[in-house]
Amino acid sequence: MRIGINAGFGEIIGHDELMRLARLDFEIVRQDYIAGGRELLAEFLHTSLQPLFLIPGGFTELDPADVAALADECAAYCAELGLFGRDNYPMFEIVNEPSITPRYGRDPAAYARAVNSAMVMIYKHCPSAVVIAGGVHNTNRDGLRYLRNAVSMLDKSVWLGFHSYHTGRDPMRAHKGYASRHSELTVVNALAGIRPVVCTEIGRHNGPQGVPSRILPCIKRRYVETPERSAEYLAREMRLLASHGVVFAIVYQHRDGPNRNYDQDNYGILYEDGSEKPAAQIAQIWAVEP
Repeated sequence: MRIGINAGFGEIIGHDELMRLARLDFEIVRQDYIAGGRELLAEFLHTSLQPLFLIPGGFTELDPADVAALADECAAYCAELGLFGRDNYPMFEIVNEPSITPRYGRDPAAYARAVNSAMVMIYKHCPSAVVIAGGVHNTNRDGLRYLRNAVSMLDKSVWLGFHSYHTGRDPMRAHKGYASRHSELTVVNALAGIRPVVCTEIGRHNGPQGVPSRILPCIKRRYVETPERSAEYLAREMRLLASHGVVFAIVYQHRDGPNRNYDQDNYGILYEDGSEKPAAQIAQIWAVEP
């Protein structure tokens, strides 16, 4: 299984930082594509890293026709820059976490139209490109119910994406309604059928979270996971995903933000100052059993 990293959020990452990620043995960089982002694409020209462009990037809410137009623009820039001529030519993920977005959360048919329409536009520029149906927000019952409703409407050449987040003291515990983590992934593979399956976000933050008290579960206590334990979890998770045939997994995310009390600012494999957490080595160590 290949390992990638979510980085940039639509901003230039920088050549030195891309080289650093390559030295850490990440093979794929998932980057938001923002309209007019030719410069953002060009920085991948002189690296061995394979870009996975998320369309639309950021928190943009676009109708299917607008998603397709943005995919056309992105793929056209890729062709113009010669990115399709590389061995590791770009992949494309269409719509982030559609299962919980205002535009697509209650309309899986519109989501499927967005993915299929974007695929047609991308194939104009590169018929062999990998197009991924953007990852549902989790492998819980709501996420997999949404996937079940959408998958039959997706073109058969589209790959299937999902996200994997598990909170609490025991992140290997299955979501409610599933006997084990294995059973969650068995459902994902059953829904995918012959489609390749990829995990486009997996992470474990080091910010505070509320977990039920062992004595009184109705009371939540503050829990902060150490960076060491987060790295251990990621390694176990990677081995689990690989055992179910997942093609690649994208670690969320590249670098911490400034707020130690905000979970989204504490998923990084690097601290805000750029120093490494233990998870920075995940691409090098995940396959080694402890």
